[in-house]
Amino acid sequence: MLKLNYFFLIYLFPILLSCNTTVKETQERPNEINDIQNNYSEVVEDFYSWYLNQYYNKKNKNPFIPKYQKTGNGKIGLNVSDYSSRLDQVPHLSESFKESLIKKCKECNNLMLESLELNSFDPEYDADFYLGKNKDYKCDFLRKDIILGGQGEAVTAIKINEVEITKVDNQRLVHAYSLIDNSIFSYLDILVENNENGDYKIDSISVFFNKPKSNIKNNYSFNRSDWIGKYHLTQDKGKIDEFSSIVIGYQINITKDSSLFIGQGYQTNFIDLCSIKKDGDTLKLYYDSTLEGTNYNETEDSPLLKLYKKQNRYYVTSPVISVNTNNNSEIEFEKFE
Repeated sequence: MLKLNYFFLIYLFPILLSCNTTVKETQERPNEINDIQNNYSEVVEDFYSWYLNQYYNKKNKNPFIPKYQKTGNGKIGLNVSDYSSRLDQVPHLSESFKESLIKKCKECNNLMLESLELNSFDPEYDADFYLGKNKDYKCDFLRKDIILGGQGEAVTAIKINEVEITKVDNQRLVHAYSLIDNSIFSYLDILVENNENGDYKIDSISVFFNKPKSNIKNNYSFNRSDWIGKYHLTQDKGKIDEFSSIVIGYQINITKDSSLFIGQGYQTNFIDLCSIKKDGDTLKLYYDSTLEGTNYNETEDSPLLKLYKKQNRYYVTSPVISVNTNNNSEIEFEKFE
């Protein structure tokens, strides 16, 4: 459960009640949202750990590379049945993703049987290059790694960069990248769905060798772990009357793969999912979507906030947070691990 600052709760309590929001909800929802984001990223981490440890660069065992088989008339095609059976044993994939891979295998198999005279040849070379050049690259997966890209380079790890909200409620787009030693090899966009059984499954994988264009402002070059934590600010702006105070609480939640900016209190109610970009010693959080509350910040193209550290203290400037009627003024936040 999210541990909010004690004073944050004391000051915010009457305002939260007036906004029809309980203290318990304010404590639980940000943490619950982070947990949901983590579920989407964990299936990606589990899948790539499994793939790298058991199948990567092991061509004869790799379930994503179909085996060749000879037909009765002396031609060579693909063993679609074996490919389908091996994909069926991969627990991380959605049924629709498996079906799309099997469909591609069938299309390539048909092209091989129809288009190539195969008495004595290198089936991998001919299927990839001949059919690729003339048939829209339907057989390109025979030579390139569709999970990480490339052709067997020594990828050592993958890292999650961000989890992006999509237009479909039960899907997230996980942005990741693969590494060879400490250098980025490929960029990965992995669509993950939460299916009707409550299971998280990978629904598609797109591989890029240049940083993909995306609505989210990805930054693949900084260590997010240095910034993981919860940052709090409680603003007491005086009294409305003898019974009520004008109090607003702000919170920044940074986890290993998601970032939330939260505002609760007087005329303020939002939980926004943000993307992060590092600029020197400063983190810039950009609006991505509103998870709960009012979408006050969706038109903000500049950073929703800038977070930085000075002499072991954390400071924020933000167009959203007013200090003595001035926006974008420097104000100190307290960090909790």
